[in-house]
Amino acid sequence: MTLYQRGDIALCADGKGDYTSKPRPVVIVQNTDYIEGMESITVCPIISVLSTASVRVRLKADNATGLKEISEVEVDKITTIRITRLNKKIGEVAEKELNKINYALRVWLDL
Repeated sequence: MTLYQRGDIALCADGKGDYTSKPRPVVIVQNTDYIEGMESITVCPIISVLSTASVRVRLKADNATGLKEISEVEVDKITTIRITRLNKKIGEVAEKELNKINYALRVWLDL
């Protein structure tokens, strides 16, 4: 069994990277079947500064997500990082919101 699955929210806590320069939550968007044994993982950052960007998906702050504030998934900042940059799982995205993320990714990537 893999440590992470698609839809998990984890902390990227090493403070490296353009959009992960400070510890922040990310949602894993990579296919779960391609996580185990890989050195990298594809994620979208989560930010608590809300915007009007139409491709961002809003998430609740609750025990399920592990988020402390209402936040948005920055689908427009999709990135691949080393899996070792993830600190720990803090929550997961509900199926309804994961479907919204799927749709937003298709729109953003013109798939």
